[in-house]
Amino acid sequence: MSPLQVSFEVVDRELRRHTFGILGTMNRRGRPHSVGLIYAVSPRGLPLRLYAMTQDRTRKAKNIASNHNVSFVVPCPRRFLGMAPPGCIQFQGIADILPMGNPEATAAFIQTFLLRMLLDKATEIELPTEELGEPCYIRIRPDPVIHTYGVGLSAFGVV
Repeated sequence: MSPLQVSFEVVDRELRRHTFGILGTMNRRGRPHSVGLIYAVSPRGLPLRLYAMTQDRTRKAKNIASNHNVSFVVPCPRRFLGMAPPGCIQFQGIADILPMGNPEATAAFIQTFLLRMLLDKATEIELPTEELGEPCYIRIRPDPVIHTYGVGLSAFGVV
């Protein structure tokens, strides 16, 4: 492995360490749309998947329904050197809309306290809102190649 390559284990560890990412979708006219969201990672031992909660009438859900191709970026700020550029993980993949209660997505969300709290809040919403629709999950399946910037390197190794 060259010094610029990062192992899957390092990427997996960083994805699990963070819970915020930026999802990129495209509408039917090919216009890009990016949105920050909180995500969960599939349990260890299962294929790598990321999950987010939304509602089926949001812009991101409508875009995914018409075009399953997405991009995803996870910023990885440096804890002790805030002035150093943050690392990030970025990839393209395929996204699907899953109903609330989907067992694989729920298994991802019950792994940490923060994500369990979000899941509990989402399941408290019993009625869909007229504007945003029914609660649902987004499942993101990364392509085999995942790119990184500054992940696995010291802050001084980035420059």
